[in-house]
Amino acid sequence: MIRRDPVNLSPAVSRTAQQGARNFHLPAFTAELSSRIVEWRTGVDPNRLSLIRHPPKIRPPLLLIHTVPDTEHPIQESRDLVAAGRRLGWNIQFEPFAQGDHTEAWNVDRARYDRLVRDFLAPAQTVLQRPRSSRKARPAARDRWAGSRPAGASTASGSIR
Repeated sequence: MIRRDPVNLSPAVSRTAQQGARNFHLPAFTAELSSRIVEWRTGVDPNRLSLIRHPPKIRPPLLLIHTVPDTEHPIQESRDLVAAGRRLGWNIQFEPFAQGDHTEAWNVDRARYDRLVRDFLAPAQTVLQRPRSSRKARPAARDRWAGSRPAGASTASGSIR
């Protein structure tokens, strides 16, 4: 599954059936078979889930945290994503952790992990903490939807005025 989070921990950058077959010591033919079953059952081609081969059109800044000894998703996947990101002008802050397995960065160095996430999200927090008067004015939800129904049309909670 492709995640759209600004912070990504030990990501499945190029989750492939081939990699899964290797991780679980299955015969190679099971990889293609499982991909076809997934596509048949979900309508999603698993090969399209690679962030490297199919990067998202909108690429917000990304904090990528990955442990070096990760056996489930080798760190090379993240290094490859960072290289692809550079070519695309995608702002990816890559932070490898020397110890820990898959998703264990917080467990091995909580202070560093917390500092990285806090510092990365600080600009967004600053925007959210600005006084409402300095934010761009947005119409109230009621006003935004008023034009989508005929005047006087009723809703579950009453009529729109």
